[in-house]
Amino acid sequence: MAKTIEVAADRARRGDDTVTITPREIAKSYHVANAPGADALKLFNQLIRAAGERMGDDVEHTARLADLNADKGTRNHSRQHIQPLMLELAGAVLCYDDTNNQRLSLASLIPEMHVNYRHEDTGHILIAWRFGASFRKMAKKSHHWAEIDRMTLLALRSKYSVLLFQHMSALFKLTKVDSETFTVQDLRDAIGVPKGKLKRFSHLNDQALKPAIKEINLISRFTLTASLHKKGRTVTAVMISWAEKPAMQKRKAKAELDRHSTGRKHRLAGTDERIAEHPPFPDNPKMFRHSNFWVQVYHDAGCRADMTMTAQGFINWTVATGKPRSPQLFFNFCKGENTRRGIQ
Repeated sequence: MAKTIEVAADRARRGDDTVTITPREIAKSYHVANAPGADALKLFNQLIRAAGERMGDDVEHTARLADLNADKGTRNHSRQHIQPLMLELAGAVLCYDDTNNQRLSLASLIPEMHVNYRHEDTGHILIAWRFGASFRKMAKKSHHWAEIDRMTLLALRSKYSVLLFQHMSALFKLTKVDSETFTVQDLRDAIGVPKGKLKRFSHLNDQALKPAIKEINLISRFTLTASLHKKGRTVTAVMISWAEKPAMQKRKAKAELDRHSTGRKHRLAGTDERIAEHPPFPDNPKMFRHSNFWVQVYHDAGCRADMTMTAQGFINWTVATGKPRSPQLFFNFCKGENTRRGIQ
């Protein structure tokens, strides 16, 4: 059987940037305590992908912040924004109970990270990190991996959604299994519910599990279903099953991913989508890069054209067509800008 790092190397050689190959032990987050928030989890996924087949090596990995920001679905990270995410990742602990040798190990996932901002004025910020020894050992020994769909994971907004999607991604490839049963405590651990929070199962179900499943079902190619096992009136376990969507539903999920996320909370709630409150589009294209909201839309669309030129082009287009300067229209405009300007 191939090793996880060999599969990661194969995906890199094939230029497959649609998935992140992750040790299944990490994706099934029973083994991670003090789970970070959604943005930090997405960053961790990006760091694993950037390390690729070298995730098990005792080396310092590096990545340009601009390259991380180019991934659709990520926030437009600045040096100030990346620091608290690094602190969250530094606090995440890998817990591994080796029952054969009766040994429990606790270790930091990423004990060391750096931000080189010497050339910040030109936009060149470098992130450097070193995975912890236990993570490296697990990655090198791993023969079971999860293929995590990057576009889906980066589009998820909730920490609970991200962790549940990671966990289930470790199972989607199994051919003879289509469900997993969790005790209530195992479920809490898997989706990263902090100790002392959502103590009653009704709160856990309504505020964490149901919203996470609904969000995943909206944008992924799988449908998750939760079934409760009860003893009397007490929920003792939760079975989560999965099924791959038929082609038509996959196309609907892909279409949702391609839309800007501004109205997604309304679509998830089943309410009429309405234009969310947002700052007006800058009248001066030179001021565009100072509007965090619109810059985030630009990055969400995966646009790599010059910001000022893109903003000017959008202004010209709305003047010529009489269209409103809405987030969805700007998102669509940005998606086509790479093609119009011949950017690969």
